[in-house]
Amino acid sequence: MPFEDGEFQLVVSSFVPREIGIPDPTDLFRESIRVLSPGCIFMIVDVFNALKKAYKVEDMSELLEKIEGLGVENAGHKSMKEASVRLGGMAHVWKIGYISGRKSAKL
Repeated sequence: MPFEDGEFQLVVSSFVPREIGIPDPTDLFRESIRVLSPGCIFMIVDVFNALKKAYKVEDMSELLEKIEGLGVENAGHKSMKEASVRLGGMAHVWKIGYISGRKSAKL
């Protein structure tokens, strides 16, 4: 992304890897964290149903560990169902969720 390191206090993304065809969706997390100021948060919304293929991990806990390795504290995942988000006609797509976390203040 054409932004300076630490330029933002919040990064929110919704379905970006799917819409622009990022070969390695982990790059979206890497760039989101890079442009965040230390101590600030991000939220990435996506359909997290192809973890093994897209993110090269076996399960969500492995993906969260991978993201924390990029300098994130308290990385977490919630499905929209868990977050009580009403999806209307998309209610059957419960793999839609978000990953959020805070860029480490130590970076």
